Amino acid sequence: MKALLDGIQLCHKLNIHNVIIEVDFKMVIGLLDNKFKHPWWLDRTFQLKMAKGGMNYSIVHVFKKGNRLTDFLANVGCDSKCNVIYDHTTLPNYARCIIRLDKNGLCKF
Repeated sequence: MKALLDGIQLCHKLNIHNVIIEVDFKMVIGLLDNKFKHPWWLDRTFQLKMAKGGMNYSIVHVFKKGNRLTDFLANVGCDSKCNVIYDHTTLPNYARCIIRLDKNGLCKF
């Protein structure tokens, strides 16, 4: 959840208002859609940040197997000792490979 909050804060900082949030945990979708609440896991400030910033967002469930790029980048983030922000020019080569495979509809391994 911290990564999700950090990503939304980054969107606000970069003036990005239309966002598609892909998560591999269905409970997150329920929490963000107010279908159920777990105050011990997600507080109201997260939802307020999204609303106050004028962010339009949709939340999509993606199976972990279909979300290799996110999994790879999360592992890179866990291994690094500082925050790193990538854009399309600075992505690691393996991340670019995953994007090309996905774009071309090639099998995922």
